[in-house]
Amino acid sequence: MFRTINRKNNTPSRFLFNSLRKWCVKSKLLIFFILVGTFILPTDHAVAEAIGMSVIATPHIGYAAGIANVNVGDPDSSTKRVWIFQPFKLIYTDKITSGFPYRYWTELYYQEVSLDASVTDIGQFIKQYGIRVSMQRKMWRTSGWNTWFGAGFDIAQTNYADRHLIDNDGFLTTRFEDREEGEFGVLINFSGEIGLAQNVVFSVKVEQAFVADKGIDTLSLSAVFLYRL
Repeated sequence: MFRTINRKNNTPSRFLFNSLRKWCVKSKLLIFFILVGTFILPTDHAVAEAIGMSVIATPHIGYAAGIANVNVGDPDSSTKRVWIFQPFKLIYTDKITSGFPYRYWTELYYQEVSLDASVTDIGQFIKQYGIRVSMQRKMWRTSGWNTWFGAGFDIAQTNYADRHLIDNDGFLTTRFEDREEGEFGVLINFSGEIGLAQNVVFSVKVEQAFVADKGIDTLSLSAVFLYRL
């Protein structure tokens, strides 16, 4: 026998309030203290940069791809943690103002996740697109690499389709209603970058995104190419 789960019907304001409240309880404001600590740590931004790195002081656009370890929080049962390929990220970054070691980093992304079902783990196919915005601070420069540390937020639209359970023989036992959710999360990231040419910068970025309530947590590693506008 199949059964369905009714879709949640929260107003946008109630959704945002509940998301923020549940995340604060979950994280115990860890990211807040990390970000504050980042702002007061010493930095070597006054040191002259190598040729090719000074162009970071201007606007850049870029493209990134990478891998991620994904944990899906499903309201009806557990799920399996999986590794996925993230093929599509568009970047725009710029310093807030010259002379200060801060910049903002915006990222448009799209990703797909396929989860296998079991007796207890819900299988499903997920499509997600969203935007991530971070405030980053330049930290140190080592062997030609500039390092940045930051924190920000993630807003995404996610579709969870073909949600089901199977028995030990692989036969369908339960099918759940598809979900479509607007999701809010917070993130921290760390990146190192080096100039390849006067207008081209290569970056490696590690990022952890925490979603509020039930959604997708990701730990990702991305290769980024930035081009000076």
